[in-house]
Amino acid sequence: MEKNQRILRLAVTAGEILVRNGAEISRAYDTVTRILHAFGITDYQVYVLSNGLFASTGEQADTVDEQAFAVRYIPLGPVHLGRISAVNEASREITAAPEEWEIDRYREKLRAAGAIPFFPLPLQAAACGLASFASAYLFGGGIPDCLAAFLCGLLLQWLLGSVKGFGTASRFMPTLVGSAFVTLLAAVMNQLIAGLVLDHIIVGAIISLVPGVVFTTSIRDFFNGDFISGTIHLVDALLTGVCIAAGVGTTLLFWQWLGGVIV
Repeated sequence: MEKNQRILRLAVTAGEILVRNGAEISRAYDTVTRILHAFGITDYQVYVLSNGLFASTGEQADTVDEQAFAVRYIPLGPVHLGRISAVNEASREITAAPEEWEIDRYREKLRAAGAIPFFPLPLQAAACGLASFASAYLFGGGIPDCLAAFLCGLLLQWLLGSVKGFGTASRFMPTLVGSAFVTLLAAVMNQLIAGLVLDHIIVGAIISLVPGVVFTTSIRDFFNGDFISGTIHLVDALLTGVCIAAGVGTTLLFWQWLGGVIV
Protein backbone atom coordinates (compact mmCIF):
# COMPACT_ATOMS: atom_id res chain seq x y z
CA MET A 1 0.00 0.00 0.00
CA GLU A 2 2.79 2.42 0.87
CA LYS A 3 4.24 2.21 -2.65
CA ASN A 4 0.88 2.83 -4.33
CA GLN A 5 0.05 5.62 -1.88
CA ARG A 6 3.30 7.46 -2.63
CA ILE A 7 2.78 7.14 -6.38
CA LEU A 8 -0.84 8.29 -6.06
CA ARG A 9 0.18 11.30 -3.99
CA LEU A 10 2.74 12.23 -6.63
CA ALA A 11 0.19 12.04 -9.44
CA VAL A 12 -2.48 13.90 -7.47
CA THR A 13 -0.03 16.65 -6.54
CA ALA A 14 0.64 17.26 -10.24
CA GLY A 15 -3.09 17.38 -11.01
CA GLU A 16 -3.81 19.66 -8.07
CA ILE A 17 -1.22 22.23 -9.15
CA LEU A 18 -2.59 22.22 -12.70
CA VAL A 19 -6.21 22.74 -11.61
CA ARG A 20 -5.30 25.32 -8.97
CA ASN A 21 -3.52 27.46 -11.57
CA GLY A 22 -6.19 27.43 -14.26
CA ALA A 23 -5.47 24.38 -16.44
CA GLU A 24 -8.37 22.70 -18.18
CA ILE A 25 -9.74 19.57 -16.52
CA SER A 26 -8.77 17.23 -19.36
CA ARG A 27 -5.11 18.26 -19.02
CA ALA A 28 -5.11 17.56 -15.28
CA TYR A 29 -6.82 14.19 -15.75
CA ASP A 30 -4.41 13.19 -18.51
CA THR A 31 -1.38 14.15 -16.39
CA VAL A 32 -2.55 12.18 -13.35
CA THR A 33 -3.35 9.04 -15.34
CA ARG A 34 -0.12 9.18 -17.34
CA ILE A 35 1.95 9.28 -14.15
CA LEU A 36 0.02 6.33 -12.72
CA HIS A 37 0.49 4.35 -15.94
CA ALA A 38 4.20 5.19 -16.00
CA PHE A 39 4.63 3.44 -12.64
CA GLY A 40 2.64 0.43 -13.80
CA ILE A 41 -0.64 1.23 -12.03
CA THR A 42 -3.63 0.42 -14.22
CA ASP A 43 -6.31 -0.26 -11.58
CA TYR A 44 -7.31 3.31 -10.73
CA GLN A 45 -10.21 5.76 -10.61
CA VAL A 46 -9.60 9.49 -11.13
CA TYR A 47 -12.25 12.20 -10.98
CA VAL A 48 -11.23 15.84 -11.50
CA LEU A 49 -13.37 18.95 -10.98
CA SER A 50 -12.59 22.65 -11.06
CA ASN A 51 -12.42 22.70 -7.26
CA GLY A 52 -11.61 19.13 -6.32
CA LEU A 53 -9.67 16.01 -7.22
CA PHE A 54 -10.53 12.45 -6.16
CA ALA A 55 -8.38 9.43 -6.93
CA SER A 56 -7.98 5.83 -5.83
CA THR A 57 -5.98 2.77 -6.82
CA GLY A 58 -6.37 -0.94 -6.19
CA GLU A 59 -10.16 -1.07 -5.96
CA GLN A 60 -10.08 -4.55 -7.50
CA ALA A 61 -7.44 -5.73 -5.03
CA ASP A 62 -8.21 -8.64 -2.72
CA THR A 63 -7.15 -6.80 0.45
CA VAL A 64 -7.59 -3.26 1.75
CA ASP A 65 -3.84 -3.02 2.30
CA GLU A 66 -3.32 -2.86 -1.46
CA GLN A 67 -5.65 0.13 -1.90
CA ALA A 68 -4.77 3.83 -1.84
CA PHE A 69 -6.96 6.93 -1.82
CA ALA A 70 -6.46 10.69 -2.21
CA VAL A 71 -8.88 13.60 -1.97
CA ARG A 72 -7.90 17.23 -2.57
CA TYR A 73 -10.01 20.37 -2.22
CA ILE A 74 -8.83 22.97 -4.74
CA PRO A 75 -10.25 26.50 -4.40
CA LEU A 76 -10.53 28.62 -7.53
CA GLY A 77 -7.59 30.96 -7.88
CA PRO A 78 -5.69 33.14 -10.36
CA VAL A 79 -4.28 31.70 -13.57
CA HIS A 80 -0.51 31.07 -13.66
CA LEU A 81 0.59 29.66 -17.01
CA GLY A 82 4.22 29.44 -15.86
CA ARG A 83 3.31 26.92 -13.17
CA ILE A 84 1.22 24.90 -15.62
CA SER A 85 4.13 24.78 -18.06
CA ALA A 86 6.57 23.73 -15.31
CA VAL A 87 4.29 20.90 -14.16
CA ASN A 88 3.91 19.70 -17.76
CA GLU A 89 7.69 19.62 -18.09
CA ALA A 90 8.08 17.74 -14.80
CA SER A 91 5.38 15.22 -15.74
CA ARG A 92 7.16 14.49 -19.03
CA GLU A 93 10.37 13.79 -17.11
CA ILE A 94 8.50 11.49 -14.70
CA THR A 95 6.76 9.50 -17.43
CA ALA A 96 9.88 9.24 -19.60
CA ALA A 97 11.89 7.23 -17.07
CA PRO A 98 10.01 6.68 -13.79
CA GLU A 99 12.07 5.43 -10.85
CA GLU A 100 10.42 4.50 -7.55
CA TRP A 101 13.35 5.70 -5.44
CA GLU A 102 13.09 9.13 -7.14
CA ILE A 103 9.48 9.76 -6.08
CA ASP A 104 10.49 12.18 -3.31
CA ARG A 105 12.61 14.17 -5.77
CA TYR A 106 9.74 14.23 -8.26
CA ARG A 107 7.39 15.57 -5.58
CA GLU A 108 9.86 18.30 -4.63
CA LYS A 109 10.15 19.29 -8.28
CA LEU A 110 6.39 19.51 -8.55
CA ARG A 111 6.18 21.58 -5.38
CA ALA A 112 8.82 23.94 -6.79
CA ALA A 113 6.78 24.25 -9.98
CA GLY A 114 3.68 25.08 -7.91
CA ALA A 115 5.60 27.73 -5.97
CA ILE A 116 6.84 29.74 -8.97
CA PRO A 117 6.07 33.35 -8.00
CA PHE A 118 4.07 35.83 -10.02
CA PHE A 119 5.95 38.62 -11.75
CA PRO A 120 6.91 41.58 -9.53
CA LEU A 121 4.14 44.11 -9.00
CA PRO A 122 5.91 46.97 -10.87
CA LEU A 123 6.25 44.76 -13.96
CA GLN A 124 2.61 43.64 -13.64
CA ALA A 125 1.52 47.27 -13.37
CA ALA A 126 3.53 48.29 -16.44
CA ALA A 127 2.12 45.39 -18.47
CA CYS A 128 -1.42 46.23 -17.35
CA GLY A 129 -0.88 49.85 -18.37
CA LEU A 130 0.35 48.85 -21.82
CA ALA A 131 -2.57 46.46 -22.26
CA SER A 132 -4.97 49.24 -21.29
CA PHE A 133 -3.31 51.62 -23.75
CA ALA A 134 -3.62 49.08 -26.58
CA SER A 135 -7.20 48.17 -25.67
CA ALA A 136 -8.31 51.79 -25.65
CA TYR A 137 -6.70 52.27 -29.06
CA LEU A 138 -8.38 49.16 -30.50
CA PHE A 139 -11.78 50.43 -29.36
CA GLY A 140 -11.31 53.73 -31.17
CA GLY A 141 -9.68 55.92 -28.56
CA GLY A 142 -7.32 58.73 -29.46
CA ILE A 143 -3.83 59.09 -28.06
CA PRO A 144 -5.01 61.22 -25.10
CA ASP A 145 -7.63 58.56 -24.26
CA CYS A 146 -5.02 55.82 -24.53
CA LEU A 147 -2.62 57.67 -22.25
CA ALA A 148 -5.38 58.15 -19.70
CA ALA A 149 -6.26 54.43 -19.95
CA PHE A 150 -2.57 53.59 -19.47
CA LEU A 151 -2.48 55.55 -16.20
CA CYS A 152 -5.76 54.01 -15.00
CA GLY A 153 -4.59 50.49 -15.83
CA LEU A 154 -1.26 51.00 -14.11
CA LEU A 155 -2.86 52.32 -10.92
CA LEU A 156 -5.50 49.58 -11.06
CA GLN A 157 -2.85 46.86 -10.94
CA TRP A 158 -1.16 48.57 -7.99
CA LEU A 159 -4.51 48.62 -6.21
CA LEU A 160 -5.20 44.95 -6.95
CA GLY A 161 -1.74 44.02 -5.72
CA SER A 162 -2.36 45.90 -2.46
CA VAL A 163 -5.76 44.26 -1.97
CA LYS A 164 -4.26 40.79 -2.47
CA GLY A 165 -1.65 41.57 0.15
CA PHE A 166 -4.29 42.31 2.80
CA GLY A 167 -6.61 39.47 1.77
CA THR A 168 -10.36 39.76 1.20
CA ALA A 169 -13.45 37.94 2.36
CA SER A 170 -14.58 37.38 -1.23
CA ARG A 171 -12.50 36.76 -4.34
CA PHE A 172 -14.93 38.97 -6.29
CA MET A 173 -14.47 42.02 -4.07
CA PRO A 174 -11.18 43.13 -5.71
CA THR A 175 -12.92 43.09 -9.10
CA LEU A 176 -15.79 45.20 -7.80
CA VAL A 177 -13.49 47.67 -6.07
CA GLY A 178 -11.08 47.78 -9.02
CA SER A 179 -13.76 48.54 -11.59
CA ALA A 180 -15.23 51.25 -9.36
CA PHE A 181 -11.78 52.76 -8.82
CA VAL A 182 -11.00 52.85 -12.55
CA THR A 183 -14.38 54.40 -13.37
CA LEU A 184 -14.03 57.11 -10.72
CA LEU A 185 -10.48 57.93 -11.81
CA ALA A 186 -11.53 58.07 -15.47
CA ALA A 187 -14.49 60.31 -14.63
CA VAL A 188 -12.25 62.73 -12.74
CA MET A 189 -9.78 62.86 -15.64
CA ASN A 190 -12.64 63.35 -18.09
CA GLN A 191 -13.91 66.26 -15.98
CA LEU A 192 -10.51 67.94 -15.69
CA ILE A 193 -9.09 67.36 -19.18
CA ALA A 194 -11.11 68.50 -22.19
CA GLY A 195 -11.37 66.19 -25.17
CA LEU A 196 -11.16 62.87 -23.35
CA VAL A 197 -13.82 60.24 -24.07
CA LEU A 198 -14.89 58.47 -20.88
CA ASP A 199 -16.05 55.26 -22.59
CA HIS A 200 -12.70 54.68 -24.28
CA ILE A 201 -10.78 55.18 -21.05
CA ILE A 202 -12.96 52.83 -19.01
CA VAL A 203 -13.09 50.10 -21.67
CA GLY A 204 -9.32 50.23 -22.03
CA ALA A 205 -8.56 50.30 -18.32
CA ILE A 206 -10.75 47.40 -17.21
CA ILE A 207 -9.22 44.95 -19.69
CA SER A 208 -7.11 43.32 -16.97
CA LEU A 209 -10.27 42.51 -15.00
CA VAL A 210 -12.00 40.71 -17.87
CA PRO A 211 -11.99 36.91 -17.22
CA GLY A 212 -10.98 35.91 -20.73
CA VAL A 213 -8.82 32.92 -19.79
CA VAL A 214 -11.44 31.55 -17.38
CA PHE A 215 -14.17 31.86 -20.01
CA THR A 216 -11.98 30.16 -22.62
CA THR A 217 -11.20 27.34 -20.18
CA SER A 218 -14.92 26.82 -19.56
CA ILE A 219 -15.56 26.48 -23.30
CA ARG A 220 -12.74 23.94 -23.61
CA ASP A 221 -14.15 21.99 -20.67
CA PHE A 222 -17.55 21.88 -22.36
CA PHE A 223 -16.00 20.63 -25.61
CA ASN A 224 -14.12 17.93 -23.67
CA GLY A 225 -17.33 16.77 -21.99
CA ASP A 226 -16.45 18.11 -18.53
CA PHE A 227 -19.80 19.84 -18.10
CA ILE A 228 -19.68 20.36 -14.33
CA SER A 229 -16.24 21.98 -14.44
CA GLY A 230 -17.21 23.96 -17.53
CA THR A 231 -20.27 25.28 -15.69
CA ILE A 232 -18.19 26.21 -12.63
CA HIS A 233 -15.72 28.16 -14.77
CA LEU A 234 -18.52 29.76 -16.77
CA VAL A 235 -20.37 30.91 -13.63
CA ASP A 236 -17.08 32.24 -12.25
CA ALA A 237 -16.52 34.25 -15.45
CA LEU A 238 -20.11 35.54 -15.51
CA LEU A 239 -20.00 36.62 -11.86
CA THR A 240 -16.75 38.44 -12.53
CA GLY A 241 -18.40 40.21 -15.45
CA VAL A 242 -21.36 41.16 -13.24
CA CYS A 243 -18.96 42.61 -10.66
CA ILE A 244 -17.25 44.68 -13.35
CA ALA A 245 -20.58 45.98 -14.65
CA ALA A 246 -21.80 46.72 -11.12
CA GLY A 247 -18.63 48.59 -10.23
CA VAL A 248 -18.70 50.69 -13.38
CA GLY A 249 -22.45 51.36 -13.40
CA THR A 250 -22.74 52.21 -9.71
CA THR A 251 -19.77 54.57 -9.86
CA LEU A 252 -21.16 56.39 -12.92
CA LEU A 253 -24.52 56.83 -11.19
CA PHE A 254 -22.76 58.13 -8.09
CA TRP A 255 -20.69 60.52 -10.20
CA GLN A 256 -23.81 61.92 -11.88
CA TRP A 257 -25.50 62.25 -8.47
CA LEU A 258 -22.56 64.40 -7.37
CA GLY A 259 -23.13 66.62 -10.39
CA GLY A 260 -20.32 65.31 -12.53
CA VAL A 261 -20.52 65.47 -16.30
CA ILE A 262 -20.08 62.35 -18.44
CA VAL A 263 -18.67 62.95 -21.91
